[in-house]
Amino acid sequence: MFFGWYNFLLWVWLQSRPWRSPILWVKIVFPINAHCVAYLWVAIDVVVIWVFRVSATKI
Repeated sequence: MFFGWYNFLLWVWLQSRPWRSPILWVKIVFPINAHCVAYLWVAIDVVVIWVFRVSATKI
């Protein structure tokens, strides 16, 4: 759900940096993206879906 937007914004941010290094992207960003951020976005997705369900039942 949010993976595409996160990667797009991250890519834009990296492009705006003075050092445009694809090697740095692969070495640093990809492991972080693959492990920590994946769990973070899954947790956020679960919370968002749960909030929408709760608010939908209250209306």
